[in-house]
Amino acid sequence: MTFAHAFWQRSRERPDQPALATSEIELSYRELYHRAEVVGRAFRELGVERGDRVAVLAPNRLEVALLMVAAGTAGVAVAPVNWRLSAEAATAVVADLAPKAVFATGAFAEVARAATDVPVVDLDDGDPRWLGLGPTGGIAPHAVRGADLIAIMSTSGSTGRPKGVAISQHAMVSRALVLHAELGVQPSDAFIGWAPLFHISSSDYLYATLVLGGTFVLLERFDAQVIANELVDREVGWLFLIPGVIDEVLGALGDRRPRSLRCAGAMADLVPAEQLREAERRLGAPYLNTFGSTEAGLVPGASAVTWAGDRPLLDKRPTPFCQHRVVDADGRDVDPGSAGELWLRGPTLFSGYWSAGGLSRAEFTDSWFRTGDLVRSGDGGTLAFVERRGRMFKCGGENVYPATIERALLGHAAVVEATVVPASHPRFGQVPAAYLALAYPADAREVVEAATATLARFERPQAVHVLTAEEFPRGVTGKVERDLLGSAHPVCGPGCFAASR
Repeated sequence: MTFAHAFWQRSRERPDQPALATSEIELSYRELYHRAEVVGRAFRELGVERGDRVAVLAPNRLEVALLMVAAGTAGVAVAPVNWRLSAEAATAVVADLAPKAVFATGAFAEVARAATDVPVVDLDDGDPRWLGLGPTGGIAPHAVRGADLIAIMSTSGSTGRPKGVAISQHAMVSRALVLHAELGVQPSDAFIGWAPLFHISSSDYLYATLVLGGTFVLLERFDAQVIANELVDREVGWLFLIPGVIDEVLGALGDRRPRSLRCAGAMADLVPAEQLREAERRLGAPYLNTFGSTEAGLVPGASAVTWAGDRPLLDKRPTPFCQHRVVDADGRDVDPGSAGELWLRGPTLFSGYWSAGGLSRAEFTDSWFRTGDLVRSGDGGTLAFVERRGRMFKCGGENVYPATIERALLGHAAVVEATVVPASHPRFGQVPAAYLALAYPADAREVVEAATATLARFERPQAVHVLTAEEFPRGVTGKVERDLLGSAHPVCGPGCFAASR
């Protein structure tokens, strides 16, 4: 199973259907395939062949989408590099990829030239070939194989320098099938790609949309008004919606209703219950309780939030698209109800990490991927997320899981944002410290005491900072960048309650 063949097939079946739309142009499947052929020929003129890698260091624009589609159709692996990285970090990522060519814009082109001696194409130079204008002839979709890499996506996981997640053609098609089978996304549906294409929340769904036969709407950046207008004008399958932008999108939508929306959201764990309800009501679609990663896509969990009265049930329902185990430190399966590391095996999994110019499978054991996520299996086979493996800390000898405390805090109506980090303590070594944003003026001490009353004493925050929602530094998926949060707002000390203003 390959993206190359699926896109070729969709282009024959629905040549006049819209495939890719930007603010300036809408291309049908016939037109997009033709442009991909032009870019494919230009690849070969650069010496880029099936099995090679190219790096891209540029913001969302038509040329980047064309490069990704053409590479996928020609069996070339594309690596969209996070252009938000420092020049030093981006240079290291590009050098490690050992690409045959690098495509960049403006100042990013200089970064690329410092990282490698291969051809660096500045997309601002106006070469029409990278817009898909010119002679065709560089694509042989039937020569591509399922094991060929289609993308190498950068991720830091939770810690450390970015890692290159190598995803095969077969895995990318499997991720598209999960979108269709688990979320009900149909071939006629559109996807709004507002997140950067260096992140799977756009790149995975560029490929998936074209595999299924829908329309990928590429935005240069997050724009709530444009997103709202697209929701009204198009049939959208899944709206990728993250904490921190929900209110902006709902505000831009106003009294309008989406034309057709099957599901919305991501990371329901990080969204207050009242906001979840409001999003579902206004959008007319269920909010997703996803549990995925760059390495695995939307598996093991890709289902809608279920409710017990006014309380969202946030345990994850595993999909049939993967096998999973919950194991202890020795790799033995733990009993139901016990916490352990989640191991996965299935068709959506990545092929390994790209490192030192080659593919590493060091994170696999007997074909099982060790995710680094600590989970607890529950009734009916559900999985409850406990914490990332490296984020747990000890308080007086007791295991503390920040995610458990964050969920408790978000259960209070006054709390719209909650992040918990370890803070030094003279007696217990480390204690929980919480950063909160409040929906309305309230006594932070009373809020925290009420929200954490059912937690163990060692789990209750010993220091609390009240910030505005805007003061929480976020990555592209809306997750709070904990290291940046702590450096911007150092923990005030045990037993303190502080406000930013």
